[in-house]
Amino acid sequence: MNRLSAFCLAICLPLVAADKHIEKALRQIPPVAQPVEVLRASDSRLAAFGVMYSVYRAAFDDGPIVFEIDRMASDASNDKLPSDISQFVRNALARTGILRSYMLYPEGASSTGMLAPMLPYMWQSLEARAKPPTPTFRLVGKLQRATETLNKGNDGRTDGEFGGGKTLSSIQLSRDKSAIITALTLTLMAERIDRIDEPNAISVQRVLVVQSERNGSLSIYIGANGIGFGSKMKISQDSFDSLTDAVGAGLLKVLGICLRVPHWRLSGYANRDSALEQRMYEMFVRLTPGQLEQQIKRFMIIAGFGIDVKSVEMTPDDRGSMITEMQHRRLNARDRFDQVTFLQQLWRDLDYVHAAPMVRKMIAENDFFAAVAKENEVKEEAALTVDPGEFGWAPGATMVVLDLSRLPEGKERELVFAAIRQTRGYVDLREHKQKPIAGVRIYSTKDEVLFALRHLKLEPVWMKTSQASPPRLLLVQLKSTVPAVRPAARP
Repeated sequence: MNRLSAFCLAICLPLVAADKHIEKALRQIPPVAQPVEVLRASDSRLAAFGVMYSVYRAAFDDGPIVFEIDRMASDASNDKLPSDISQFVRNALARTGILRSYMLYPEGASSTGMLAPMLPYMWQSLEARAKPPTPTFRLVGKLQRATETLNKGNDGRTDGEFGGGKTLSSIQLSRDKSAIITALTLTLMAERIDRIDEPNAISVQRVLVVQSERNGSLSIYIGANGIGFGSKMKISQDSFDSLTDAVGAGLLKVLGICLRVPHWRLSGYANRDSALEQRMYEMFVRLTPGQLEQQIKRFMIIAGFGIDVKSVEMTPDDRGSMITEMQHRRLNARDRFDQVTFLQQLWRDLDYVHAAPMVRKMIAENDFFAAVAKENEVKEEAALTVDPGEFGWAPGATMVVLDLSRLPEGKERELVFAAIRQTRGYVDLREHKQKPIAGVRIYSTKDEVLFALRHLKLEPVWMKTSQASPPRLLLVQLKSTVPAVRPAARP
């Protein structure tokens, strides 16, 4: 028994000691660094583009813009690069803060495994339950290649010996440097919903990724003894940053062309786009005189001129402001092509930074008034909703509601009730106790009620109600309710 205990103790002691060493090593592990948000210079330009487009969208009165992002595969045979860059494009669109997008295929569709060919079909079957909205544009593209444009090396070594015999000494010094520059070429293009490409909406961006390596060693020997040192350093630029910048630069140009925005004013990558300017000029020339004035008025409102915002059409004061501004620019306000030139200048030189707060305020006010109008509409619809039970009839009873709010009480209403009681298919007529309405139970169609009122000088109007509410007939008195003799055919 003592031998067995000694044997178990001999086995367990090293294990316990090893566990203590592991615990000590775990306590010496430094804490994990806090995550840092990755921001690139292109992100600020995309945010500025969102501000710019919010102003131009108000000027052009555009609706919501939705982008569909197709799968953007990579032709680069490099395992350090992503096989699909569509998520980079969606991230860039989200940076604008105003444009919305959805992925045509999930990120897993870029898998290279055995299930890769089946994933698009699996995704479509799942997405059938939540159909995305109809896109305004579709974005396609590809990471076309990753080419090593430069592979440069520089090696050097120095050897030396001195002394002799037991004091023979030697020294060795070596150093080598290398640099590899890889060119990444990215293509982005916008298509319309019919798969036809948007004119000139294409961008080809190329970025260079540099990887450098430095190695060095030093060894010294005196007799049979010596010492040596060595160092190795490898510096690589992050391909994520390079792809993010390339996608951001290319997307700025494509978005500017699709959304009719002078994107080159954001500086950075693009030069002045003369093709877009010519396209906008031709678009303005095709406007009718009325459309041209309305477009000029919208741009002048956003530019901060003293223009009446309550009227859609040009008022005399608005036209005076336009003439004065065109004279300052040495343009003839009576010449149509000078008006087009004036509009072109407003579009190109619009101070979107100064106009953005005003546009946000206008949008907030419009949303407020729309919400108030919607609320009033709901209240009116609730007020117009009448249930047969309010007249003491069974639910679902066939009836017609007479709106008597514009008909005086007394003889006028009595004449109406007397005529209704002669209606074919008439069953019952009751007045509401609280509302100025009356309910008519009939078995025939609602047109019989109109036929019964044909001899009275009234203007009956069918009001718009929900499908669940009975038909509602508004009775408006013309001059009097004296019966008028006039023939009418029974419907």
